[in-house]
Amino acid sequence: MSRRNSYPCWLALLTIFLSFGSVAFAESEPAPVRDDPAEARSSEEAAEWDIEIGACAALLTEYVWRGQVLVDDAVFQPAANVTVENFTAALWGNYALNDGEWTELDYILDYSAGLGALSRSLAKMTLSLGYIYYDFPNLTAGDDSQEIYATIGMDAFLSPYASVYWDFDQGDGTYYEVGVSHSVPVDEASLNVGGSFGYNDGQWDFDSSLTALLLKASLAVPIGSKVVFEPGVFYSLALDSQYEDEFYGGLSFSFLVW
Repeated sequence: MSRRNSYPCWLALLTIFLSFGSVAFAESEPAPVRDDPAEARSSEEAAEWDIEIGACAALLTEYVWRGQVLVDDAVFQPAANVTVENFTAALWGNYALNDGEWTELDYILDYSAGLGALSRSLAKMTLSLGYIYYDFPNLTAGDDSQEIYATIGMDAFLSPYASVYWDFDQGDGTYYEVGVSHSVPVDEASLNVGGSFGYNDGQWDFDSSLTALLLKASLAVPIGSKVVFEPGVFYSLALDSQYEDEFYGGLSFSFLVW
């Protein structure tokens, strides 16, 4: 038994932020003039904080996570997040349309930062550390689980990354993933392609093995300055007999609210 989204809509919000830039208080409204210099300095510091609020919604033909089919019918997956400087809090959900029920709600906390301040040789590296609480509303409370994770990414050709997820609750195991991605401009849109594969080290009582090779392609089409429409297709190629090959597709709308 295993849970997580193979079409990470909440991560797509980060793509919007990178595409359209940061949204700061200073850009929306100038700080008021105050008589107290200390208050003025405090206001100016607050105005410089980068605060971003986003939301997105995806429709998929099925829900596949780490090589496993968790819902084999159409699903609706909404998400929302708030980012303050390097910290992000996000909520992601999966709603099974045929059954008419929520099967999963994920609560996510993330800290991401470049490593250039530590060493020049790490200038192109980014580290993300985070926590995920998996809530399964259609199951008993004792079936919920928790993970902590770390991801290292590189600002280089094919944007390689490596991640490790440690489930210290009901899932009781570790998952490793490496992947690459690339974007090609197509007029105003962007063709995004990528691939990844993982290794499940005993999580959710699965035998330790490679899981699946996930290949994906999508076309991100901006609508105005704060909305992106993105249809995509995915192919999950099983790398072990515990998993099955799956081809599926979907589309998403992502919104930069603030």
